[in-house]
Amino acid sequence: MKEDRGGVPRKEVIYFYATYDRAKKGQSPLADLATWPWEDPDGIDCKLEEHGLKKGVLAAYQTWVLCQLSVADILECAVVNRIIPGEPQALSQLVLRGKLKEWLPIGSPAWWRLLGSGADLDVESSLILRPALKSEAPKTRSCTSAAPRSHRWVYDVPVSPTIFRQKGFRFFFFSREESRFHVHVYHVEGEAKFWLEPEIELAQNYGLNTRRLSTALDLIRRHQNEIGIAWKKHFGS
Repeated sequence: MKEDRGGVPRKEVIYFYATYDRAKKGQSPLADLATWPWEDPDGIDCKLEEHGLKKGVLAAYQTWVLCQLSVADILECAVVNRIIPGEPQALSQLVLRGKLKEWLPIGSPAWWRLLGSGADLDVESSLILRPALKSEAPKTRSCTSAAPRSHRWVYDVPVSPTIFRQKGFRFFFFSREESRFHVHVYHVEGEAKFWLEPEIELAQNYGLNTRRLSTALDLIRRHQNEIGIAWKKHFGS
């Protein structure tokens, strides 16, 4: 995650959110934003609710950070469970289960075509992320607004062919990630990520117990050359 600008006031964030949301619904821009009680979170929530906008998170934080997100960052996010009922909220798990290819938005929103063509979101269409709740574990962030757009962003990211499967584990890469050599591991009990340079070490773990991690680490060491060949073939370096 690359920070572009810190200390973004909530007034600016809510302005962009309200403008985008109302345009999406075919509504005119809000004319009374300048008169909102910007120092009063409860007052802001009342105004958001009055205009049919999401309340709570946007008013709770005084300042925000504008960042550039990689696909790896988005895969660390959870989304609201009503988008794909009965499935995990973690985007990475939805990708692994192939559920995003089954999902389509309502109508034909502009961002669907924009992201589908490989273009970037402009700042007015930014995703709004908050820290994840305990119920959204193992993910660290949640898309509080624009969750469908995060689906679309990940939807078009090809997952590389599996490097190998063994003892119930799947070892693979995600495309367009950070350049440091690593491998992802998936098991029905959880998932993990291991750095492979300068030495093999655990980078992230979501749900795998010590025994599973030990087995995964042993398999990575045994297949390290195979993983390295697959990395060079997939990423070209």
